[in-house]
Amino acid sequence: MMCIFSRPDPEFRFSLLYPNCLPAEAEASIREYIEIFYNRQRRHSRLGYLAPAVFAQKFSSQQAAA
Repeated sequence: MMCIFSRPDPEFRFSLLYPNCLPAEAEASIREYIEIFYNRQRRHSRLGYLAPAVFAQKFSSQQAAA
């Protein structure tokens, strides 16, 4: 038996998450969340478990002091 929720198409997924939005508005909202929170504020192990903004600030202050 095929599960309809295993890989729903994007329009169906957006209609579940954002019932009163157009797919383009829902996609913009999700992209904004990923860009602002997930990529900028989330701590990264590669950066010593610092958020990218904090890492950049520390890096620039170290470069200015050197």
